[in-house]
Amino acid sequence: MPRSSPQGKKEIGQWLSAAEFQHKKILDIGIGQGTYHNEYALRSKLKGCAWYGVEVWAPYIDKFSLKSKYSPLINEDCRTIDYEALGLFDVAFCGDVLEHMTKEDAIGLVAKLEKVATNIIISIPIIYMPQVGKYKNPFEKHVKPDWSHEEVLNTFPSIKESLFLGDVIGVYRI
Repeated sequence: MPRSSPQGKKEIGQWLSAAEFQHKKILDIGIGQGTYHNEYALRSKLKGCAWYGVEVWAPYIDKFSLKSKYSPLINEDCRTIDYEALGLFDVAFCGDVLEHMTKEDAIGLVAKLEKVATNIIISIPIIYMPQVGKYKNPFEKHVKPDWSHEEVLNTFPSIKESLFLGDVIGVYRI
C-alpha cells in the first residue's frame, strides 16, 4: 500500500520532538504517498528541514505529487543507493519498508543508514501480514511477511527505543 499505518505516529512525533537536529535533513525511504512528510513536515522541529525522498515505483511520483514534497526525490531501489554521497541526516524513516525485502537486505539497508543518520525510525508489521501489490506495483509485495517484535529487536541490536502497538505494528528508533 502506498500509505503507512497510523499506529505509532503520535509516538514517532514525540521521539522527533526530543531528537537533536544538526543537519536539518530528513530522509524518507519508500515514501508511497508521502505519509511521513504529510504528518511531520510542518511541525515546529521539522519545519524548514530538507526532505529527501526515495521511491522505487515511478507511477507514485506523479500520482501523489511527490516532487512537491521531496527535493531531491530519488526514483531508485533503496537497497542500491549510495547514501554516504547524500551526506548526513538527522532522521531516516523506514516506514513500512523492511517487510518488502529479505531479512538480509533489511539488515544491509539499516547498516547503510546507520552510517549517515543520527536517528532511524522503523515502522513495521510485527505479525504475519502477507500483501500483494496495489496499483499494479510489484514492490508492494511483502517479501518477509512474518517479522515479530522479538525478531526485530534481535536483528537490529542498536535499537534505542521500541513500541509494540496494537499487536500489529512495531515502531523502533535506532
